[in-house]
Amino acid sequence: MLKSLKKIVIILGILIISLTVIIIVTLFNRLGNVAVVKKEADFENGFLIEKQYKIQDFSVNNGKIYFLLFSQDKKIIRVYKINNGNLLKEYYLK
Repeated sequence: MLKSLKKIVIILGILIISLTVIIIVTLFNRLGNVAVVKKEADFENGFLIEKQYKIQDFSVNNGKIYFLLFSQDKKIIRVYKINNGNLLKEYYLK
């Protein structure tokens, strides 16, 4: 009885330690892939956004950045690739 209890405790300990390591590695991988983007004046110049448009909102997903731009008469969603700043798509909302 005592030997089987020791085996169970050792197996559960190894299982807990291995799951903890897996969780920590997963968190580091996810945090390493998150892009931090600041909304600054220089940021607009990096993606060549015209002066007539103002950035209303933006989001980053899968290596792409999505801008919601607006002017007095239009709203546009532009999709740029983060690596090189190339324009991928442009959607006119109004």
